[in-house]
Amino acid sequence: MAYKISSENKKLELDIQKEINECLDNFESFCFDAGAGAGKTYALQKSIEHILKVEGENLKLRNQKILCITYTNAAKDEILNRIGRNSSVMVSTIHEFLWGYISIQQELLTREHKNKIIDELHLIQQKIDDSPLSSSLDQSEFQKNICDEGFLKIFYNTPSSPAKDFKEKIISYSKYFEQYLSSVEKFSSLVKNINKKCKFEITLKEIEEKKSQKIIYNPVQNRDKLESYVISHDTLLRYCKNIITSQNILKRLFSDRYPYVLVDEYQDT
Repeated sequence: MAYKISSENKKLELDIQKEINECLDNFESFCFDAGAGAGKTYALQKSIEHILKVEGENLKLRNQKILCITYTNAAKDEILNRIGRNSSVMVSTIHEFLWGYISIQQELLTREHKNKIIDELHLIQQKIDDSPLSSSLDQSEFQKNICDEGFLKIFYNTPSSPAKDFKEKIISYSKYFEQYLSSVEKFSSLVKNINKKCKFEITLKEIEEKKSQKIIYNPVQNRDKLESYVISHDTLLRYCKNIITSQNILKRLFSDRYPYVLVDEYQDT
């Protein structure tokens, strides 16, 4: 059975949209906060339609767009299905939009990448120092021994259980490690941290010597590979926040290009 909205609710809906339209006309920021099924997406659709009706021609003349930011691709598709495609409206997920906006700023991205690697190196060094094995080893010597392609191939291709087989495999490669294998778990953790530290130090040196690669955003997997210059969703947001808020020209370019910004599901986005 088709549901019919009551005249009271219809009037309330029209009054709310009228308030929203007034905010849009006066360039006043607003927040439409309501529960599930309350019509937020419908209000978003009507807001875009109102802007196009009032300012559509001016947007085209000034080469400007309405920016509608969503959190998921499903939400993006839903909005596009409702409003249709229009050259004056950009509907995009937050990550897709930000990467499109910032990806050409490789120098600024590399600076952020360098800062993040430095922060990560501090955290890794703390883990290494806190390891029970650290007090009994020379870290530089240990690092030299494990940052070896032959050792790492055996280490990562040998199951740590059963521990006896793991120890035999590592010792057969080099008796140097025998003194640190009383605990396979502690040994493995230390090796992984020092190997990560070694990779980060190489990447940091590349950046400092201006030999770094381009920063790449991987939208498929939410996991950083900083040593390979690959960043994930959360890191992209952090880099963009730092870059855009510190660069007045980028803020100006953004506001000139997108005079209207509508954020769907703002609590997530």
